[in-house]
Amino acid sequence: MKAARFNGPKDIEITDIPAPVLRPGTVMIDIAWCGICGTDLHEYLEGPIFIPAKGHPHPLTHEEEPVTMGHEFSGTVSAVGDGVTDITVGENVVVEPYFVCGECAPCKSGRYNLCTKMGFIGLAGGGGGLSEQIVVERRWVHPVGDTPLDEAALIEPLSVGHHAYMRSGAKAGDVALVGGAGPIGLLLSAVLKAQGLTVIISELSAARKAKALSTAVADHVLDPSKDDVVARVLELTHGLGADVCFECSSVNAVLDQLLAAVKPGGVVVNVSIWSKPATIDSAWWQARLKQTLARREGLFDAQTNGYRCIHGESDGWPGLVLDRYDTTFVLKLYTAAWLPRLDEVVGSIRAALHPQRLVLRLSRNIQSSAKEQGPRHDGQLLLGEKPHGPLTFLESGLRFEADVLRGQKTGFFLDQRENRRCVESLARGRNVLNAFSFSGGFSLYAARGGARSVTDLDISEHALAGARRNFALNQAAPGVAACRHDCVRADAFEWLAAKPVRKFDLIVLDPPSLAKREAERAGAIQAYGRLAANGIRALQPGGVLVAASCSAHVSAMEFFGAVRSAARRSGQSFAELETTGHPPDHPATFAEGQYLKCIYLRC
Repeated sequence: MKAARFNGPKDIEITDIPAPVLRPGTVMIDIAWCGICGTDLHEYLEGPIFIPAKGHPHPLTHEEEPVTMGHEFSGTVSAVGDGVTDITVGENVVVEPYFVCGECAPCKSGRYNLCTKMGFIGLAGGGGGLSEQIVVERRWVHPVGDTPLDEAALIEPLSVGHHAYMRSGAKAGDVALVGGAGPIGLLLSAVLKAQGLTVIISELSAARKAKALSTAVADHVLDPSKDDVVARVLELTHGLGADVCFECSSVNAVLDQLLAAVKPGGVVVNVSIWSKPATIDSAWWQARLKQTLARREGLFDAQTNGYRCIHGESDGWPGLVLDRYDTTFVLKLYTAAWLPRLDEVVGSIRAALHPQRLVLRLSRNIQSSAKEQGPRHDGQLLLGEKPHGPLTFLESGLRFEADVLRGQKTGFFLDQRENRRCVESLARGRNVLNAFSFSGGFSLYAARGGARSVTDLDISEHALAGARRNFALNQAAPGVAACRHDCVRADAFEWLAAKPVRKFDLIVLDPPSLAKREAERAGAIQAYGRLAANGIRALQPGGVLVAASCSAHVSAMEFFGAVRSAARRSGQSFAELETTGHPPDHPATFAEGQYLKCIYLRC
């Protein structure tokens, strides 16, 4: 019979080969239609890739090139082997083109698509769809009923598109960007449209663009030679970016566009086959950083030069944050995956932000590996001279210290800026308690806002000393100079539980995270409730309670519920003034990233 055989790169020959032999448990199929897949094209131009090269037979088929090609095909059953009773001669069928071992852990768990020895019919041997007949094990043969056989040949690539959709986690209402409108890209787009997504396709080919429009599988079709794809996607998504992107071209420039166009915290799914590794170069990093910084344009004026420039996963930089303190920038890594890329990242930061000083901070869990890979260490100067003591920066016109070399996080808690501003607006004429005060951020804002007195309560003398220095830095502000500032060194939980004799008009409760892991969530919710109850008891009538949580494992609903419940149990009437979440330079674009919440009650 005739068959198209792969002999080597750019060498496919239609030749005569022996007809396949029917075996027990197998099905003989007269092939009707066979698609030419992008994988086939890669094999022809750059193979062998999946095809076993000469001298390297496949472990399951024991075949090597030359092999018969074609893995997207349909046909009609012409014979069945002994033991096959559920398929009859004359049925129209398609083939799931697998070879699997049945013995590895994935096979035994039912995930045969992850077989460690997996091969593909039409690539690894066993015949192929670019022939007149094929014999296949019964388990891989699927009847298609009345589906026309030319359409049935598309079921295999359609299943690839459907699998990519399922793996992406996309849902109805999401926006998807598909890079490449070949058969897989078009079929994937059809799946996405059927599932209720808005589909944007990026494609150069005029014929493929026309097909995308005529089949109505896309809502928008962009030409990257004429359109700024990233800008158009941002425009179509009101500046958010695509929820999910699918790479269907095996072209590096397309992958770069998808990574730039996906929203922070979004998903990029690689669907295509690559003959060589994709590359991410310095230009890519610079473009990524430019996009991140653009989200902060217009947020801050000259009165604030301390803020977050990169906020980890939510900005598309998993496990990496970058904070600014005037002309000093602090880069903190939470995963060792960034260490091999550190020079590229630093180069991009220098090109975009021109820092006078750049400090590297490392999470405890990666400090050992960092020493081996660099060597790198926590507090390392990557650029500029070592500071002599804490630096100072401006936040809303107030001057604060930041210990960028050894301080918590990157040296200061920048994420509470908006809540500090709100406390300032509530403080006039009040006696304020700032529990878990750290370096007195809430207290300084309250003082400038006209508070009669502020009391910083913290277990750390080091933190209280920082609060005193911050007050000294701001004596030029009339409200700060006029405000009485007291410091109390004590465990805030115990101090409040002891029912202090003095009562306050405004109390801020901003403890450190009480649930660092999921197992601590229930206990943390109870602790937040007790803390709020003790805070309410220490309030003067008409006083304001400001309760905050930075525990990611405790949801906003759970935290607010605990505080509200404490207020109800107090027996006092209360009014909820507002609730707040993340500030704009600390975006939270996915549920697990939503750690910060704050509630204001007047009791």
